[in-house]
Amino acid sequence: MSQLSSGWVSVGALALLFMAALLIAAPAKGRGPRNAQVDLTGTTPLEAQFFTDLRDGKAGRWSLADAFFIASGIRGEADLKRARDWIDHATSRAHEALKRHKSVEERADYLLRWVHQNLFSSYQARATDAVSMIRAGRYNCLSSCLIYGVIAERLGLYVTGIAVDRHAFCRVYSSASRRGRGWDVETTTPLGFNPGRDIKISNAVVSVPRSRYRNRREMSLFELMGLLYTNHMGLNQAYPGLRDRLLAYQKAALFHPTEPTIQHNLVAAHTQLISQAIDRADWSGAWAELEALERLKLSRASGSTQRAKLQKGHLESLTIELVKRHVEQVRARGQEAYAFEVLAGYLRAKRGLSDPFKLIKARLKLKQSRELFASARSPQAQGVAFERFNEALKLGKSGGAAQRALSFEPETRKLLKVMTRNHLASAKNLIIDALNAGDKRLARQLSELALKHYPRDLDFQQYRRISAPR
Repeated sequence: MSQLSSGWVSVGALALLFMAALLIAAPAKGRGPRNAQVDLTGTTPLEAQFFTDLRDGKAGRWSLADAFFIASGIRGEADLKRARDWIDHATSRAHEALKRHKSVEERADYLLRWVHQNLFSSYQARATDAVSMIRAGRYNCLSSCLIYGVIAERLGLYVTGIAVDRHAFCRVYSSASRRGRGWDVETTTPLGFNPGRDIKISNAVVSVPRSRYRNRREMSLFELMGLLYTNHMGLNQAYPGLRDRLLAYQKAALFHPTEPTIQHNLVAAHTQLISQAIDRADWSGAWAELEALERLKLSRASGSTQRAKLQKGHLESLTIELVKRHVEQVRARGQEAYAFEVLAGYLRAKRGLSDPFKLIKARLKLKQSRELFASARSPQAQGVAFERFNEALKLGKSGGAAQRALSFEPETRKLLKVMTRNHLASAKNLIIDALNAGDKRLARQLSELALKHYPRDLDFQQYRRISAPR
């Protein structure tokens, strides 16, 4: 097997002159501009150029092998050249080995055995990229499929990728139209051509059951490369930083913008950054991340409507959480008037969330009433406290009704249900405090006021009975 010591070993001019045209891989076809956002800050010039070209639909100067190498983590021109030399050398050797095989079926079958004998060393679940293959021959289902597919296409075969749950393999067609005969290729085993058949070798029988290949999604090899990023994330815990994860999924989306797993994880990466900013009380940062999620456009694909609804639900619920936490922080600092101003500013920016914001305002009013009742020394001051309590209940009821509005996503309605429950609990705690202090008159007044808004609430009914004069 050909291995590379010290990371890389370049090969000399090994190919014959007539092979030159063969070894120049065809540029990626059918890859127009991508409707995707990607922040390439901090990437190397090689990466930045590749992904910019890909985003703008100008990837013609990059080969399929180039794309695989860059997606695998190659960052510099020198390393890319060494990787190109490696794939050129491998293709040249494979070409010589396949000369006596004429039919597509024979060539595809023999090529699988050849790569296992000459390039592949050992299966390793985490060896998901080209670098592991070139350095030590280690492979998994995805990297072996891509290496096999890249070489096969260079040799004139027509290959696609197949993704199933937690697995990937190839499919070879008899012609470019894909309407003729086709064969699945399980690239993790040298006997994986056309799995499901029985192959007799040295009196042994090998069978790969077709039942393993359900729920299949067929895609180009180029699109399959987008799954390298999900594999790196899941198998190798790569990209520990949230910003790095987002960039990884943005790159993956440039390879395959309609892949469900990539779309889902792209939305998730945005939401994680928003949640992190909220937890850090970085309100402007959280708002900027929310706007980035709002700008994210998911390409139409199977299930994309559901993922768009998930995106909308995250936008709604995280915006509400951001506003709630920001207002609470301002008020906790004793800046009550400013807290109302902050809330009003968010309302102007997000009028579609006016009802949920009422619950936040109701919370502010309820805290005002609690403090006023605790410090009221005159009937006038106590009247203001009752007024705030009444306003809080009125706002809470109006905002709480939004939890049943079909205009909001289920995730948002669930959050509003929790906020409504907490709001009512705070109002009830105010009455309980009055009862515990022996002030039945105040408890009765608050209970009767609450029942005007929530006449069927059993707790408020009970509080009124308990506080009624005997």
